[in-house]
Amino acid sequence: MTKTKIAKGMTMSCLTVSDIKKTKHLLVDILGLECTEHAEEYNWMEFKGEDGGYIGAGQPCGEGMKAGVNASLSISVDNIEEAKAHLESHGVTVGEINEIPGHVKLAPFKDEDGNEFFLAQKLD
Repeated sequence: MTKTKIAKGMTMSCLTVSDIKKTKHLLVDILGLECTEHAEEYNWMEFKGEDGGYIGAGQPCGEGMKAGVNASLSISVDNIEEAKAHLESHGVTVGEINEIPGHVKLAPFKDEDGNEFFLAQKLD
């Protein structure tokens, strides 16, 4: 059986937070990370450290999202529609694709243990 390579890597861990400004204070002012993205209209920020990797933080924007209990890993893909179809063909339930225009397309899914992931296709 030939394996299909869909995932390019894991580039960001994401947190649902109750107050994006308090999170920025902790991650930037106290821990010294750099804020690399601030999409105020989406209550979303991205942070990175000098060793690489990113933390995304946002306030709840959908049903089932709750601050403090919803950390998830992003899996970068080139084509989110293709990746979603591939996962679904293997019995994985993938949520709707949501787009933040000009930035990213996202689609959530869970593993068998309930761990949360999302597919992420950068648009810029």
